[in-house]
Amino acid sequence: FNYSFVWALELTGVMFAWLIFVGMSLKSAVRWYALRHVGYAVAEVVTDQRKELLNALMVARWEHFVRQPSGHFVNALGNESNIAAGVYKSIASLIAAAVQVVVFAGLAFFSAWQTAAIAVVAGCLSPLLLGRLMAVSRRAGRMQVVNMKSLVGRLADALGGFKAIKAMGGERE
Repeated sequence: FNYSFVWALELTGVMFAWLIFVGMSLKSAVRWYALRHVGYAVAEVVTDQRKELLNALMVARWEHFVRQPSGHFVNALGNESNIAAGVYKSIASLIAAAVQVVVFAGLAFFSAWQTAAIAVVAGCLSPLLLGRLMAVSRRAGRMQVVNMKSLVGRLADALGGFKAIKAMGGERE
């Protein structure tokens, strides 16, 4: 297959600008369409996860409820479900970005393979250079989940106590 016909075209500045405009518009339209479907999928995943948790709580033994603070259930239904939805959305965005990288890399190799090869090597070195930052971020994320679970658990239990205190008029003492 001979690509030499592409280079034979005389691209003026205006034609080049239109080519970029059309390409960016198509890319934006495809991205919007994909992210719209990802949004619906994320909402469905969160809803299904919450339904499964509620169903599991309905069939759980009483001992399970006695041993767990009620805030843990509240946190699982709220914050942890949202974290799971964020992970799902991030994976979908990662796949979309990977497809975009493949397309742009193909275009780059087609136009200037030497420059593209240097860019690929630099791109492969980036995770090595950012590895420590990624490890710190991962650790911070885990700590956030643990701390939020504890905070919400204690807050939900405390609010239950406040309700009893208010019902008995004990807040004035």
